Amino acid sequence: MDQFYYIFDGKKWDWMESNEDWAKKDIEEYNFELVTSAMTDEDKALAASKQSEKNLLAYFDFEYSDVVHYLEWGSSFTDPRGKTNVVARWRLQLCREQKLAIIMADTFKVEITVHPGEAEDNSNQYKYILAEGMHFYFPVQRYKLFDKIYNQYTLRLDYGKWTYTAVPNKKSRVRSNNNYYNVKNDWTDKGFNFSLEIPPAVVMRAMTFLKDLATEEFGFSPTVPDNMPGNKLLKYFVQYPMDVNVGLYVDMLGYDFGCQVLRKNDSNFDLVCDYLKLPKTKSLKKAYHANYAALAICYFLVRRIGIDDINILQYFLAGQTLLENDIDTFGIDRGGAIYFKKRRNGYFWFDWHLLYRWLLEKWGAKRTGEILSEALLKPLDRDKWDCLSLWRKDYEEDDLPAEFVQAIYRHGISKEAHDVRNMLIQQVNEQNNQLNEQNNRENEQRKKEIIVNKCNITFDLTQKELAREEETPEGIFKVARTGRDLYNISEKMRNCVFSCYTESMQSKNCTIYYLQKGEKYLACIEVRKRMVVQALGMCNSNLRGHLYKAVTSWCARHELIYGPWR
Repeated sequence: MDQFYYIFDGKKWDWMESNEDWAKKDIEEYNFELVTSAMTDEDKALAASKQSEKNLLAYFDFEYSDVVHYLEWGSSFTDPRGKTNVVARWRLQLCREQKLAIIMADTFKVEITVHPGEAEDNSNQYKYILAEGMHFYFPVQRYKLFDKIYNQYTLRLDYGKWTYTAVPNKKSRVRSNNNYYNVKNDWTDKGFNFSLEIPPAVVMRAMTFLKDLATEEFGFSPTVPDNMPGNKLLKYFVQYPMDVNVGLYVDMLGYDFGCQVLRKNDSNFDLVCDYLKLPKTKSLKKAYHANYAALAICYFLVRRIGIDDINILQYFLAGQTLLENDIDTFGIDRGGAIYFKKRRNGYFWFDWHLLYRWLLEKWGAKRTGEILSEALLKPLDRDKWDCLSLWRKDYEEDDLPAEFVQAIYRHGISKEAHDVRNMLIQQVNEQNNQLNEQNNRENEQRKKEIIVNKCNITFDLTQKELAREEETPEGIFKVARTGRDLYNISEKMRNCVFSCYTESMQSKNCTIYYLQKGEKYLACIEVRKRMVVQALGMCNSNLRGHLYKAVTSWCARHELIYGPWR
């Protein structure tokens, strides 16, 4: 058995193979300096200076956003705590006789504590980092070695039995069309809390060994795709050395499909296409051999968006993710429906089929493929998402501005197109504001003209109505003779007598009297025929005390019935 050891090199900031005797010691005999992907260059240089034969660098990664999902949160919202694994050393055992490769990660626990706004502490006991990949909103993270209890994560690649075993492993259930499906998430698929991929140096050494075994079996070394992550490459190659790519589709389609796969066939392309009902074209076959995710992406495009034109599909054949989601985050159930094993965002649910049809009708297959692939294969940031939302709103209202359409043609679903649409919205808003200001000015002018016209009205009053004017100790009872009088009453007493009763007085439906003492207006009185229907004070308040007595006495003297509604 050959055994290889890999330690983290602080100078190269990567895992490196080491044949030194000191690197093979019992892992619990070492001291550790914690290092992480989120460190600054200064922190990295400081950590590298502390590396020695007795002091290993133990590495963990905060750049994987998945890490937060596996933290064991405490009960306090302001101080959530969690633990994750730090990898101190990788080991690789190669047993040629047994056709067996075993990859081991020697790990310890790290405790993570959130301390917002706390001062930085550069002691050996605590380190502070900016956790860019975390999903909570606390800027400063503190971490320390939780304990020195040794754990080992193991991936056993048994080429002779065509199987792999991950210890520990994790299984979960997902629901699709009211049916439940078991999904295995082992640590090679970032299923555990330290979410760390196997280092490329370890993958390269293990793959060299496995390819040698395949050469002995088949007489030549099978080719593998360059873009497959090392974690997946190792486990898929053990199971399907002649057609590594098919491993993804076995994971995606499940046990029933896995039973149909030919292990000694150099390509299961026809089988996958038949199962997914995809066209078996030369371009698709070439893409399948070069990119393990090609057919899965095509299936998604066909089922979710309705694209079945190979001239459009060809723009997606080199992609491995859709809207920042790994293509293997979804499975396909027995009925052909897509279900998600895990999903980082909800962008899949946008009505892409509407955009696809619109683009196709507008500019044909070539430009449609270019625009859609740019939007689906690359990260969809907030500006692009807003651009899609603006397009959808305009499309549904059948009101797509020509400038916006031209921007989409030139730039696709992009920040540039988004900015053009926003500029158009701002221009419309400015025009509306200017129009509103102009309308307001015109309305104000009309109001002034109406006020002047109303003020110039002189009411036709009878001798009996004029005779009710009289001077009393409480003030002078007067009748409104002109629109100007009503305007003054409204202004002084803050009521609506000018706007509401000018026309009524002009048409002799009512007569308005008021009680004035000096410059002060005390009461406003509405008389209809021989009845006082309203008698109110400042701001339409009820009359009380001496004012009430003064008005009721005035009514009695002039044989008016006092019957206001309040």
